Amino acid sequence: MADGPGIPFGSAGANFPRDRRERLRRSRGRRFFRALLAGAFLLALALGVAARLAAVGLPRAWSDAIARALSTDDFAFELERVSFSLASMRLRIGEARLYAKGSLLPPIAEARGTAVVLRPRLARPGPDWIRSVEVESFSLPEVPDLPDDGGDDSPLPALPDLGPVDLHCARADVLGLRAFGLRSRMTFEGGSLVLSDGRLLTGGPGEPPRLLEGTFRLDPAAYAFSSDGAGHLDPNRLRELLRRVGEPEIGDEIAKFEFPDAPPHVVASWRYAPDANERLLRLELACGPARYNGVPVSGFSGTIVVDGDGGWRRVAVDGLRVDRPEGSVDGRLEILPRAHTISFQAMSTMDPLRVVAMLGVLDADEELPIAFDNPSFAAASGVLDYGAEVTGSGATDIRVDARAPGLVAGGLRFEGATGTMAVSNGVLVATNLAASCFGGAVAGSLRLTLDEARTLSAEARARGVPWDRVHAFASGTPEPEDGGHGTLEADVSLVAPADDLVSRRWETASGSVSLSLRESQVFRIPFFTDLVGILGAVIPGVDLLMDRDSLDLRAKLEGGVLDVSKLDIEGTAFSIAGRGRAWTEDRSLDLTLDVHLLNRGTWLGAGVYWLTTPFSKIFAIRASGTVDDPEWSSARLSSGKK
Repeated sequence: MADGPGIPFGSAGANFPRDRRERLRRSRGRRFFRALLAGAFLLALALGVAARLAAVGLPRAWSDAIARALSTDDFAFELERVSFSLASMRLRIGEARLYAKGSLLPPIAEARGTAVVLRPRLARPGPDWIRSVEVESFSLPEVPDLPDDGGDDSPLPALPDLGPVDLHCARADVLGLRAFGLRSRMTFEGGSLVLSDGRLLTGGPGEPPRLLEGTFRLDPAAYAFSSDGAGHLDPNRLRELLRRVGEPEIGDEIAKFEFPDAPPHVVASWRYAPDANERLLRLELACGPARYNGVPVSGFSGTIVVDGDGGWRRVAVDGLRVDRPEGSVDGRLEILPRAHTISFQAMSTMDPLRVVAMLGVLDADEELPIAFDNPSFAAASGVLDYGAEVTGSGATDIRVDARAPGLVAGGLRFEGATGTMAVSNGVLVATNLAASCFGGAVAGSLRLTLDEARTLSAEARARGVPWDRVHAFASGTPEPEDGGHGTLEADVSLVAPADDLVSRRWETASGSVSLSLRESQVFRIPFFTDLVGILGAVIPGVDLLMDRDSLDLRAKLEGGVLDVSKLDIEGTAFSIAGRGRAWTEDRSLDLTLDVHLLNRGTWLGAGVYWLTTPFSKIFAIRASGTVDDPEWSSARLSSGKK
């Protein structure tokens, strides 16, 4: 057979594999292009869905499903306006509320404007995808009132390890404590929640922000936590928090502080582990100018330690120091709540009245008629039993030693005042009271029972006190330029209910007085003014000789009656022997004075007395009326002079 026309066989066989490869290449290209178009379509569809979800939010059913997934047996979540951005992997929640199941109360906590940024990780649980959480505002209004099912506490669900998660809250209100700018890093490891590198800014309108830094660790299974922090914090910002947790009294104490410039710097450490019977709170405080109970101070510092086992058992304040321009107070104290006792040690060079005002012993508007020179020193130590009645013995045992360069009380100035006070078995005793007054020595002691009767027993004595200066003070006249003459010596004892003494009810008082004036101007005492007029009418010019007289007085007080057993005046021109009574209720008196020419203590005076005995009877003088306005008359004649 002859070959016909066409393509040579050998040539066609050589090109066939190339054509097949070309067809395969074109087929693969078409499939890749179709896959690319399908992928682009799916990507566009996903981006469209993501944009739709980001714009209008997740369907309500999806939001409720997320809330149910977050809820537990005791707590329920409620989410509003949830949206998700696939491009930024950001989940946004408009509002999130936490409720206690089985309760009709408002939400326990509420967050607004929450944004959660995710970082998907293969082979890692979903919670570990969280990279950061940002919250515009967070509120915890009250202490959670959780339902009581009457059973044992169920164990908390085990959470997987996660983190670190960056946290940021623009504004927060936790139990009345308002803050802004909260930042921290959260991790959950080994069943414990750890907040590290925490930074919290506090401050009110018009105030500069105050920074607090610290860490926090919580073990939910053991209900234990620990915290360490430092920064500036005004304690008054804790008042509302303390009220809401049921401790308003502590808030009232905090309210006594005022910080016009800057709040104190606080270094805090807190450990709480009830299962291990461990409780420990340590606060180191330091502050500049402040006010406490209205008293300005230039600074204070101290360390407060509160610890316990099954409950708080001890509060210790160490290194306490309060400074003022005139001095300072340094000390320490320990409070044992179970024993109801406070033990303390303190030394002070501060004005004692400032210390009294700071401690709140007196009302803010109450003033004492006393003032101290500074630096006044006081050393105090002892134990105060605040659980026992003040009338009981308890464990109270306090001692105070004090001295002051000078003090003014009742208008009198005392130099170099010293004294010791002790409180024990319901009795306050002050001993070794001593000072210099007008250049003379005064001393005394007192004893006050702290029972309902509040009985006061006091003794006082004066030696070598210039009489003319005392008289000038009592009469409001200028002191003599030459220093005057004459001295006063006195011994006084008194027993009476303290409340009656304050109201000047002398009817319930008893005591005695012994008073001596030597080489003094006795007849210049206002009480004797009209008597001098009577004597001057009998012997003209005799008043010129009445300037170097001596007086001795002995009297006892009982039942509102002052019984004067001795009133002797020895002078150059006259000598007087008197006796009588005075009544404290209306200040009336009945006093008889026997007046003799010259001084009966001398030979001449005694001789004149015997020679003029019949005549001297005329000089028996009686004082009646009141102590403030006596009426003088002859005890032998009917006429008299007021």
